Amino acid sequence: MFKKCKKCEGWFYPAEDFFYIHKGCKDGLRPECKQCRINKVKEFYQENNEKILEQKKEYHIKNSCRINIIKKEYNSLNADKRSKWGKKYYIINRHRIRKRAKEYSKNNPEKIRASAKRSKHKRKSLERKVEANFSNNQWEVCKKHFNNGCCYCGKTSYLHQDHFLALSKGGEYTINNIVPACSTCNSSKYNHNFFEWYPRQKFYDKKREEKLLSYLNYNKTTKEQQLAFTI
Repeated sequence: MFKKCKKCEGWFYPAEDFFYIHKGCKDGLRPECKQCRINKVKEFYQENNEKILEQKKEYHIKNSCRINIIKKEYNSLNADKRSKWGKKYYIINRHRIRKRAKEYSKNNPEKIRASAKRSKHKRKSLERKVEANFSNNQWEVCKKHFNNGCCYCGKTSYLHQDHFLALSKGGEYTINNIVPACSTCNSSKYNHNFFEWYPRQKFYDKKREEKLLSYLNYNKTTKEQQLAFTI
């Protein structure tokens, strides 16, 4: 007895070698053969590539903490295996890896600078024993929220990651405390208290202040953060 593929109309033996399992079907096998199923999935990904990538990006942003925990657990359990695989892969592909790294650095100087600063912020936070888990995806979401401009003055020049509550005063390197700021505002604010520093600036804007405090869940009256959030 043979099973007919619904897609290519070929006849195959009804077994897992030729059809994928599907509990919703009467015989427990998908109506199309494996090759047709593979082609169907490929076509779907090609037609919806941008949408799928966007969904994956959103999922990773929303579940970054859980994903990081799973990765850490996996890496700790497979440290030797990953180390051996990494060394072997680098030996085989070192020329291609170096070439790709040079090209990326040349084409993405701002990202390289941002990555270096992120590492610096994280290192300092860890030295001071405060939480440090601010990710690149969270930084992109943060900048987008403020229309890729400084959260204090609105300038759209190169943005720095500013600690709303200064690191020297216990501020964390997390999404609950990092905001985008231009170099001028970042230097001017330094480690000053936002509620004392911002109203004295010529570019002070009440709406911008409300948007910033709302983003960080601060109560303007009590000047306290109400509810921390994670992305």
